[in-house]
Amino acid sequence: MAKLTKVTSANTTTTGNGSWGLGLVFFALAIVSIALIVVQFDTFETVAYPMQEFSKPMFVTSRKNAGSLSGLEKIGLVELIGVEDIAYDPKSGVVYMGCEDGWIKRVMLNYSGVENWVHTGGRPLGIAIDDFGDVFVADAFKGLLKVSVDGELELLTNEAEGVKFGLIDDIAIAKNGMVYFTDATYKYGLHQWFHDLLEGRPHGRLLSYDPSTKQTNVIVQDLYFANRYDGDGYYWLAIAWLIWFPP
Repeated sequence: MAKLTKVTSANTTTTGNGSWGLGLVFFALAIVSIALIVVQFDTFETVAYPMQEFSKPMFVTSRKNAGSLSGLEKIGLVELIGVEDIAYDPKSGVVYMGCEDGWIKRVMLNYSGVENWVHTGGRPLGIAIDDFGDVFVADAFKGLLKVSVDGELELLTNEAEGVKFGLIDDIAIAKNGMVYFTDATYKYGLHQWFHDLLEGRPHGRLLSYDPSTKQTNVIVQDLYFANRYDGDGYYWLAIAWLIWFPP
């Protein structure tokens, strides 16, 4: 009887292990099937990387300059998380910045405290101020925003030539009031920006917004992750973050 009990226990253990292994196989097959379906419906199209470019020596700048750090005061080590850009208003002495938590925060030069000013409901990246004190924000989720001096939030535009913004990034305002900004990639959003890097195709754009006519125009397209921008209306410099790849 003892032998019969022992044999029965062994059979039960073997059957349990077999069921567990079979379930693991079916789970793996399900994951592979879902991945294949996603790949079929995805428009991810990569190009070959020019590996010879990575063998060239890189220009490396000094990470530390003792002279430039003297007399500096650190502000907002806890409150200012994920600051992408800052803008200074010389008339009011206020520094504005967009943070990771969605707040546009500001700091008075004569006061080291940080104020939560306006929450965009998105992710503010680039930020600039016009001559009237209005703050313009490139929000990765919302689009091009304007915040008045009184803190009133307004959506100006979220598309150009029928194409929605994917990841608007940097912004600058010319002396004539024209707003220039970059759409780093119209195909991918903030959380998928690395896909644009892997794909290696020109999805970036340089755009303008005219506050007087409320028109949004594409100035330059086919840029490779147009990350940063500088210009005054007479010249433009859009900095592509990736190496240029021929089609």
